[in-house]
Amino acid sequence: PENGISLSKFKFTPWPKAPDAVTPLNVLFVGRLTPVKGLNMLIQAVAKMHHTGGNVELNIVGDGPMRQEWEALSKHLGLKNVVKFHGNQPHEKIAGFMQACHVFCLPCIRESGGAVLLEAMASARPVIALNHGGPSEIVSSNEGVLLPLSHPEQVIYDLAETLMDIPENPSVWRVRGVEGLRRVESTYSWHAKLNLVDKVYSEVLAERGV
Repeated sequence: PENGISLSKFKFTPWPKAPDAVTPLNVLFVGRLTPVKGLNMLIQAVAKMHHTGGNVELNIVGDGPMRQEWEALSKHLGLKNVVKFHGNQPHEKIAGFMQACHVFCLPCIRESGGAVLLEAMASARPVIALNHGGPSEIVSSNEGVLLPLSHPEQVIYDLAETLMDIPENPSVWRVRGVEGLRRVESTYSWHAKLNLVDKVYSEVLAERGV
């Protein structure tokens, strides 16, 4: 039961107004800014969408050794007003960022857990991640999109294509968010976790005739 989520901290809110020419697609990343998080690939994917006319913004919550380099990358790509770095934030404010976004993206290339994906799903937000490690166990096509872990250029392309699909098919992505909440409630809430552990102990005791 290593991954669990408190539904009292991350609560369901309706999906925001669908992204369009006026309302930008709000993409959220939350995590420590280290190389394995792959945020540079997400920034470049957002640049592809932005420079082809897509209305998008990327909010980044977290801090770490790569912040300065990735801020410089954003400016180099002409994303000064598109990519916003918010630094470390308390849990209650992170919940607010989750509620404000259209989609949560974790392009991590080495992630054993992925609890932050559950926080987004508990907020009824669809998620995008790479099909590797912990995220591959948490996310299915019902709750979001798992992209192949490939070479960086392919991941950037896949991320950009996936992001551009959201304004084209907003109802599909809204439903994915709802499905994510259902999965968290049934499998990853602490209440569900306690029920699972209780069931396992009961089965073991029954097998031993206790």
